[in-house]
Amino acid sequence: MGAISTLLRSRHAAAAVTLAILLLLFFLLKHLAKIPDYIVPPLSAILSEYAHRRDYYALHAAYTLLEAVAGLAVASLLGACLGIWAGAIAGTGSVVLLIATAIQTIPIVAFAPLMIVWLGNGTASKVALVSVMCLFPVVVNVARGIRSVPAAEKDLVRVFGGSAFQAFSILQLPRGIAALAQAVRLIAPMAMLAAIVAEYAGADRGLGYVIVQAAYRLDTAVLFAAVGVSALSGVVMFWAVKSVEGLVRSRWRLP
Repeated sequence: MGAISTLLRSRHAAAAVTLAILLLLFFLLKHLAKIPDYIVPPLSAILSEYAHRRDYYALHAAYTLLEAVAGLAVASLLGACLGIWAGAIAGTGSVVLLIATAIQTIPIVAFAPLMIVWLGNGTASKVALVSVMCLFPVVVNVARGIRSVPAAEKDLVRVFGGSAFQAFSILQLPRGIAALAQAVRLIAPMAMLAAIVAEYAGADRGLGYVIVQAAYRLDTAVLFAAVGVSALSGVVMFWAVKSVEGLVRSRWRLP
């Protein structure tokens, strides 16, 4: 009993147990309410579908994860540059944030067809859409981190003979990097979602493609299996980014 209690106290184990209980309650409700299998398939059918074609789901999940990671990387790099510009150069912040806000308010379903028209039906259009959807939080977070340094601290660096660039590199840049790491962790699931939505608009591979094809055929077992794989992929991506964030913070001693 002691080992079980220790295991349950773990946050990861508690989350897994909670998810399992919710799933069991959901399918129990389906059974009690006598919902037809063509609307909500039984859990056994979903697990059987995944077990028989796990390589198929793994392949399509890998494509979607590649698009999400690549788009997240582009958004992080571009967003960091714009955020530093907005936070460090007086008078430019409002303009950069206004442009980023305008882009963020455009519906993703409107952007997806445009990206396919401009960049084709391949991976490039999906990566571009993920980058656009993830850009705004990165810009805002980095700019906020850069601006979070009190003026008194920057003045102290100058008092000891430091230049404006040294004050930026010693005080502002580390906080901007810390803010960037936090933003990337928070938007990692958004990147996965954007990649799947981009595949809805036109793709021949990826989890979005699998979901659309299953919906056309009304194959709910495949639909539920693909949704489950999508959710699991998003969680994996989140924890991977969080682990990288921890390494970066410890390596550079970020705040």
